[in-house]
Amino acid sequence: MGTITKKDLILRVIERTKEDQELVQEVVQNLFDEMNQQLGVGNRIELRDFGVFSFKKRVARIGHNPRTLEKVPVPSKIVVSFKMGKKMKDAVGGLMERKQAEDDAKAAASTASEPPGSVPPRPPSVKAPSEVPASPTKPPTPPAGQG
Repeated sequence: MGTITKKDLILRVIERTKEDQELVQEVVQNLFDEMNQQLGVGNRIELRDFGVFSFKKRVARIGHNPRTLEKVPVPSKIVVSFKMGKKMKDAVGGLMERKQAEDDAKAAASTASEPPGSVPPRPPSVKAPSEVPASPTKPPTPPAGQG
């Protein structure tokens, strides 16, 4: 998966339509300018099967500065929200299914290459039982074979 820029989209439209590059650039730019203008005055934009651009109000809250952990008031604000249309949901859903199938195949391949009886590596966030600190209410138990 990569990133497609406005220029990439324009070039793809030119390939499909065989139209002049300047004309396609102008049309695409005018479309984006008009969308920005309409959203700027508070209009919702509905593009059938593609999606809907609308607004959501985020309530004021208390956030924190990640460097100092100081609590900071965050004012309420209005943000643009996008809800996918049916065709986009279908396309993205297919992408997610393909991605999941790739991940499953990779996982199966990595476990197939491990010798039988091997223990998969533990993520760093999970401690082995011997690394977990003893409960403050119970005395520590000695390891097996000692005591």
